[in-house]
Amino acid sequence: MHESYADRPVAQTHPSVLFEVARRWGIEPGPSTRARVLEIGCAHGVNVIAMAARMPEATFVGVDVDAAAVGVGRRRIEELGLRNVQLHAVDLAAFEAEASSFDAIVAHGVFSWVDEDTRAALWRLLARALSPAGIAYLSYNVRPGDGIREVLRMAVAISDASPASALEALREAPGLQATHRGKAVLAEIDAALSYGENYVAHEYATAHHQAFSVSEVWETAEAHGLHYVDDVAPMGIQPEAFAIAAAEACARHEDRRAAEQMLDLAVVRQFRATLLSKTAPARTRLAATKEHAAKVPPMPTHPRVLPLTRLESVELGFVSTPGNNYQPLHPLHAALLEAMDGTRDREALVALVRARVDAGEVTLPTQQGTPPTTEELDAGLGDVVDAALRDCLGAGLIVAEPAARPR
Repeated sequence: MHESYADRPVAQTHPSVLFEVARRWGIEPGPSTRARVLEIGCAHGVNVIAMAARMPEATFVGVDVDAAAVGVGRRRIEELGLRNVQLHAVDLAAFEAEASSFDAIVAHGVFSWVDEDTRAALWRLLARALSPAGIAYLSYNVRPGDGIREVLRMAVAISDASPASALEALREAPGLQATHRGKAVLAEIDAALSYGENYVAHEYATAHHQAFSVSEVWETAEAHGLHYVDDVAPMGIQPEAFAIAAAEACARHEDRRAAEQMLDLAVVRQFRATLLSKTAPARTRLAATKEHAAKVPPMPTHPRVLPLTRLESVELGFVSTPGNNYQPLHPLHAALLEAMDGTRDREALVALVRARVDAGEVTLPTQQGTPPTTEELDAGLGDVVDAALRDCLGAGLIVAEPAARPR
């Protein structure tokens, strides 16, 4: 619920992902295609809008204290004509939800970055509004791994410069390269700056930041009638190293809580995306069930994308994918996606790109890094557009042509 936090679709918050993890532990939350989903800290609604546009039988609600951001999201919802998603500008403590009214509740980038009263309100909401077999997604910074980030937060706190500039100055501090700990700080600075200024401000300049151990979260969840299920993914850790550490932790500790805590110590974990449920998980994993099989359809004669995709390509500089990830756009792809309303065939799209290139609105560098000549455009533009269309098709952005109506 922070104005500075970058607003992006988050793939691991998709109901199909959350419900698949739940089923591994013997919890059956129902079909994700008809899930009732609440996102806390929705900002402009980019995450829930992307899911709502592709899941017409599901319903989505987003809440955020930032009225301006919510206003932007509401305008996009109205423009897209979506009827299964609502955004509310309201403080979390004042948000009212009926008992068991949501099958999935998502709180990404909230828990560690708000004050204690807001965290308490979040726990009460989860306990009240989550359905009996529903899944709550709670992301937070984790001790002990978060400790190195405290160095960066202190640098930001004592600087009069912007958070990003404060980290740039810290990177030039003499002696950091001389020790392993200093090199770890440098690596953390580089990682933070790579995510951009919005992320740096959210992560290192938030007034109420607090990291937690998984044991603390586990204990508080149980006090509210919630059970730890699993984490969505070991984000920020090499999968091979994580798998070895997880196997060793489970072998040494029969108790799951102790094993999870030891795992965080072993890999110096910094971040968790924890799933909670009112239903206690089974002690043994069940086979995962894939809800969707990825199939690439044939290229339609008149390629068409969702109105959502066209809006994103114009306003956001990226598009959400069917898996609720986000894909940054090259200007060529953006121009094509904006134009793919089902009225243009391949030749018309090539002509549109040619007009954009001639007008200087789209640049297509050659292998030599220079703009193409007229002769090169005449000879190769069709192939370039075809490749871009295949990119869009492979990412699931081009939707299938409507089936012919029977006569």
